[in-house]
Amino acid sequence: MISLYKILATVTFLLMVTGFLMRHGNPKRHAALMGSAILGDYAIVLILEVQRQAVATAVSGALGWPQLTHIGFSTLAALLYLPVGIIGIRKLVGKAGPRESALHLKLGLLALASRSVGFAFMWTVASG
Repeated sequence: MISLYKILATVTFLLMVTGFLMRHGNPKRHAALMGSAILGDYAIVLILEVQRQAVATAVSGALGWPQLTHIGFSTLAALLYLPVGIIGIRKLVGKAGPRESALHLKLGLLALASRSVGFAFMWTVASG
């Protein structure tokens, strides 16, 4: 049986992919989808930490390379969400210049790629 965490992670991943695909034409919709996906990802991490002590498990040495790949790329994505979100908000309110916009795209693509790898390897983590 698929865990509720994996269902929620799938929903947030689909929100992120949809937001990425809708980045042209409607900046507010793009921001709403991406913001929802990012906040959803952070919420899942917080819930997993509170309920399962995820950080302790990650550093315990008990996980194999597929699970560590999931954790590493998901962590990278979560870290990249911060500058991407800040620049994205600046873009939305008209305060970001061309250099910031270009950085937003580059960091956003890196965050999406990292999240995609993390999502793929999420399926190697035991459910429960």
